Amino acid sequence: MLRNRKRYLWLLSTAEGVAASAGLMLGDSQLAAFATHALPPASVSKALLVVSTIPPLAGSVFAWLSPEVRRCAGLTRKSLVVLCATSLSLLMFYAALFPPGGVTSLALVSVLASVLALLSGPAWLDWVPREFTVPGSRGSALGSRASVCALATIAAMAASAVLLHNGDGRSDTASLFARCFFSAGVFRAVSAVLLALTPESARNEFESSSDSFKPENRAAVN
Repeated sequence: MLRNRKRYLWLLSTAEGVAASAGLMLGDSQLAAFATHALPPASVSKALLVVSTIPPLAGSVFAWLSPEVRRCAGLTRKSLVVLCATSLSLLMFYAALFPPGGVTSLALVSVLASVLALLSGPAWLDWVPREFTVPGSRGSALGSRASVCALATIAAMAASAVLLHNGDGRSDTASLFARCFFSAGVFRAVSAVLLALTPESARNEFESSSDSFKPENRAAVN
């Protein structure tokens, strides 16, 4: 019974990971390429410098502060992760409907995307893997999930490359980027829904007590 529940939650989490990976490749990862096509030539180098440096830095700082942010906001791990996933979806829809037209607006979108993605990382790691793994099998379960998500990442990147290389002219390419961002918003929304469907069990279900790791208790779980 427990094994079947864990298998279902693994499938749910893997589907969420596939959607999030597709959203990342179709949205966040295309912002730098968008700058080369949408901005004036004189602003491209500055935009690329900003997009490649400030967002990762801001995201890393917020990832480091994630536990404090969650504590101050009074959010559970699940609430923070779902909130960030939903916000990422809305951000991608915004970028599709109102494409950034300057370095500042592009930088703001890039920073927000990086902050939202990395802010939820520690909470996700402390929540989701606990739901679909049991002591002693976490590595294999996470490895299988990562392999499936890697395939989704490759497929989404290939799809975005094919889509964007079919553009004829500056205006057509801009509309193709908008389609990429809109698709990313859809995938991010799917990710948020699947995260919302994932339960958040008590912290001590398996791991809060050292007794959980005793051989006799592992046998009972298996």
